[in-house]
Amino acid sequence: MEGNAEEEAKTIRQRIAEYLERMKDPRSVADIARMIGTDRSENIIQEINHALKSLKAKGITFKILPATCRKCNFIFKQTKLEVKVPSKCPGCKGELINPPILQRK
Repeated sequence: MEGNAEEEAKTIRQRIAEYLERMKDPRSVADIARMIGTDRSENIIQEINHALKSLKAKGITFKILPATCRKCNFIFKQTKLEVKVPSKCPGCKGELINPPILQRK
């Protein structure tokens, strides 16, 4: 029971950083949110990006596989280590987007 109270006292950012540090398999933003037990999706991307920077300073690096359109297979450009979840495809204007995937290097 004590472990649960300790886990609940941690911030979302701390829980994300700890999860990413232990992560072995590639995961999407939704997977990460589900694994840390949050439904606050409006902040999760910002918190993941901050955790990625903190972990990079510790020498733990990640690769971000870009988002893709499910309708026309458009691959969104991924220029830096930052998670972005697009809302609409510039190619077909569709909104069925596979989110980016985080993979530990």
